[in-house]
Amino acid sequence: MASNTMARFTVVTGVLLLLCGGHVFCQKCGFSRHQQKKLNEDSLQLMEKMGGIFPRQCLSEKMSLKFPPKVMKANHQQTQRSLQLTIFNILHEVNKINEIMSKNLDTTGWDARSTDMFIQGLQRQTDVLAKCLSVDLEKKPNNFKKNKLKKYFKKMQNYIQGKMSSSCAWENIRQQLRLCLMNVDKLTSEMLRLEH
Repeated sequence: MASNTMARFTVVTGVLLLLCGGHVFCQKCGFSRHQQKKLNEDSLQLMEKMGGIFPRQCLSEKMSLKFPPKVMKANHQQTQRSLQLTIFNILHEVNKINEIMSKNLDTTGWDARSTDMFIQGLQRQTDVLAKCLSVDLEKKPNNFKKNKLKKYFKKMQNYIQGKMSSSCAWENIRQQLRLCLMNVDKLTSEMLRLEH
C-alpha cells in the first residue's frame, strides 16, 4: 500500500515538474511544445504498459468511431489560446472516460498501476490547464469544436457503458484515447508554428 502511495506521489510530482520546470508555465500559462510532447510521450508509454499490443482476438470487435476531423481543422483565426482551449477540451473529455475506467479497472484486464498513473497524470494536466484558462472557461461560448468533441466522447461513453465487462471494448477505448493524445501532440506542434 505504501509503495502505491509513493508511486502516485512520484507521478504527480513528476507531472508538476514537467509543467512548471524550465519555463514560467505556471505564472504565464505559456504552453511549451516540448513540455506537452513529453507529457504525451509519458501518457502514451503508460497506455502501452497498461495493456500492451491490441489483442488479435479483439480485431473482429474493432470500434468504428472516428475522431471529429473538424476539431483538428486549422483556420486563419487560430491562436495559441484557442489551441490551448481545444487541448483542454480534449483532455477534459478524456478524463470523463478515465472516471468510468477507474471504477471498472477489474474488467479492463490492464496493469492497475500503469492505468492508475495514466489516469492521475492526465487529471493533473487538465487541472493545471483549467487554472490557466479559467477566464476563457468561465465565458462558456458556443464553441463548435467543443460541441463536436462532446458528441464524439458521448458516443465513446455510450459504447463502453453498454459493454463494461468486455475487455475487447476497453481495448477499443484505449485505442481511441491513444488517438486523442496523438491529436493533442499535433495541436501543440501547431502552437509552435504560430510562435514563429
